[in-house]
Amino acid sequence: MEYRIFEDKDLVARYAKARFSYPQDLKEAVLEFLAESNLSPPFGQLVDVGCGSGQSTPLFADQFQNLIGVDFSEAQIEEAKKCNDHQNITYLVQDAYSLPIEDSSTDLVTCAASIHWFDLPRFYEEVRRILKPGGVLAAWSYRYPDVEYEGHPEASERASEVIKHMETKEWIEGGWRAHVTTVCDQFYANVPMCFAGSEKRFLSTLELARSVDEYVLLVSTYSSYQKLKEDRPNWDYLGELKQRLLGALGNPDTGGKTEIVLKIPLFMFMSKKPIDS
Repeated sequence: MEYRIFEDKDLVARYAKARFSYPQDLKEAVLEFLAESNLSPPFGQLVDVGCGSGQSTPLFADQFQNLIGVDFSEAQIEEAKKCNDHQNITYLVQDAYSLPIEDSSTDLVTCAASIHWFDLPRFYEEVRRILKPGGVLAAWSYRYPDVEYEGHPEASERASEVIKHMETKEWIEGGWRAHVTTVCDQFYANVPMCFAGSEKRFLSTLELARSVDEYVLLVSTYSSYQKLKEDRPNWDYLGELKQRLLGALGNPDTGGKTEIVLKIPLFMFMSKKPIDS
């Protein structure tokens, strides 16, 4: 399953500005799993599939000789190239099912907030083809956040409920988020593994300090919101969301500049290609 949502250059620019990179503990979990095989640093090649505008690809730039980020959105790849300051990273416009990668050439395949859009049997066939024996597929994403408004625990709970209601009820009932919900809200628990018998899981929480306006900008880049906007183009949904959040926070004088902490659950599964394959 794939959707060509991220083709508009203005949307992609917002995406690059609002989306976040991933924490060191996630990186360390992947490297530890790689270390359990016959692979050791310096690693050779990483392929980041569904790389978007390059939020995740640089995470491992200091560990791999060659990193390739692929995405089928030309606009996303243009943005990734524009922001790339690593000589060992290359970005390519490509789908997930015909990767321009040699057989058994890759130590690590990563998918950041992307694998839930793929046709898994077709994608896994490619992963099995390009990974070296002992190579790893690591796929991670995140669920809707809880909110912390410092010094205001009740307001924090109310704001968290606004976001939870939006993602687990309002968007589902509107038909804008059903697929993402089935996989992300369950922390990828029901996603089949690429290789049997080698699964490892990772859970963490990423804490991001953001203003209310910055959070609303992040929501504007969600695929669910893009579908909502197509369905109801005259609805100022983002304006309403901002007012709901500010109301939950007690309508502070700072308005959209009000600082909150987003506590975002991160989850990942890793699957290793058998060494004897």
